Amino acid sequence: MNLPLIRAVPIKVSSDELRKLHTEGLTDGEIAYRMNVDARYIGKRRRKLSLTPNSALASAGASSSHQESA
Repeated sequence: MNLPLIRAVPIKVSSDELRKLHTEGLTDGEIAYRMNVDARYIGKRRRKLSLTPNSALASAGASSSHQESA
């Protein structure tokens, strides 16, 4: 018998917290890890908030170029 998976506790992710972490340049996966939720859920919420995805390569490149100029 195949029963649908039902989440016992609803996911609660604050839009303000999501915006804050996104502004810090974190990717969906990094935000999801910090909030202990699935990255697909973060992506869905990010799109609802009309936020563009942050690239892991862009954030890594920004930190390395910052270090080089120091």
